Amino acid sequence: MAVNLQFLQIRQLSYLISLKYVIKKKMEYKDNIKFVDTETKEELIFNFKTWISVIQGIIIKYAKKTEQEARSLVEARNFLIPETYEQVIFYSHESEFHWAMLITYGEGYWQRGISSDEPSDYITWESQYRIDNSLKEESFEFID
Repeated sequence: MAVNLQFLQIRQLSYLISLKYVIKKKMEYKDNIKFVDTETKEELIFNFKTWISVIQGIIIKYAKKTEQEARSLVEARNFLIPETYEQVIFYSHESEFHWAMLITYGEGYWQRGISSDEPSDYITWESQYRIDNSLKEESFEFID
């Protein structure tokens, strides 16, 4: 019985270590990820690190959350590095502002009095935020 218990504890520990590795791997965002549409051969560069960073910045600036709260909200969403062109298109379908509000306030936030419109200073703020944080100019670069 003691041997079985020890074996189970080792398996649990092994599982937790592997889970920690997976979680850490998810958090290692990077830019310049190239995707190709298998049907049209259109190419797209996804600047995933930039996209995540801008979303966190929006949460801090416009949802009035701390840096740690913003990071925790994004991490809780469990964004994985996309593997296909279609998965990137899913991310690009909505603006970073919408993603930030969705992550912060949940689905249907606009029906609860939280505006889905970008604030009047948003474009200027976003451009400067990208410069100040050494981020890419665009999160999604569609290549002609």
